[in-house]
Amino acid sequence: MLRALTIIPGLALLLTGCIASSPKLAVDPVPLAHEVRQPHFAIFGTNKVYYMTAGKGPQTLVFVHGWACNGNFWREQVAAFRDQARLIFVDLPGHGQSDKPHRDYTTEFFADAVLAVMKSEKVNKATLVGHSQGTAVICRVYAQGPEKVSGLVAVEGYLRSRKLPRAESQKLIAPYRTADYREQVKRSVTSMFPSPGTERLRAEVLKEMLNTPQHVIVSPMENSFDPEQPAWDLKSVNVPLLILNVRSATWTPEYEAYVRSLSTRTEVRTFDGVGHFLMLEKPHLFNEALTEMLRKFDLVAK
Repeated sequence: MLRALTIIPGLALLLTGCIASSPKLAVDPVPLAHEVRQPHFAIFGTNKVYYMTAGKGPQTLVFVHGWACNGNFWREQVAAFRDQARLIFVDLPGHGQSDKPHRDYTTEFFADAVLAVMKSEKVNKATLVGHSQGTAVICRVYAQGPEKVSGLVAVEGYLRSRKLPRAESQKLIAPYRTADYREQVKRSVTSMFPSPGTERLRAEVLKEMLNTPQHVIVSPMENSFDPEQPAWDLKSVNVPLLILNVRSATWTPEYEAYVRSLSTRTEVRTFDGVGHFLMLEKPHLFNEALTEMLRKFDLVAK
């Protein structure tokens, strides 16, 4: 299982697992909407991108969710950060309440959507916070418009891409193309919650992710392996680079060395006894650590 985690960059942290049992789905997540201001839509080509805002201050934090998720996955961060900065929570195209056209969902397409939201909100510069696949997205935002980024925060996500031989990648994607793809998503999500006592949260997360259409689940996977797609690898970063990961074999000493080589202002925090959705599973510890890191580089109010 860990081998599979290490070969698929960012997105793959959600695509492993082989536990047969599935949790019950009769649980509604606590909505983000009751904590935020009026929701908005940014016009992006012929599509609308949904986002919500909260908080106030001279600095802005833009939160970008991972594979098959939505902006609601940052609900535990609203109260912790709304007095420290302006907050924006994006539903990437195909997710949440954004439009879900049948098209290729590439990292570049997602990055363009984030930039459209920033333009809609007249944000000149922001710290971007990406979870899992969202890390790849914020890397592409930085590549497209580094002048618009004041900091990068990677939460359980890779800062570089790797390609697989086509036969291997197709084998990994195949279960998600079938009529039984929901069972594969359940197995994958279950593996992301290894700690006892997280069953209710796991059910909430799974229910939300299964609301994502199959074509939106599959397309980012296909494009993450496509050698024709731009890599999201960072070569160097001229802003603070903050890394929050769960301790696992995925995050090797070699990878940490790579991360630290990217910026002279790199901070790495590693969490024990928590799963992939650490910002939901242990929000107090996550928020405390992220606050400290952001304040160190004056990215939020002190």
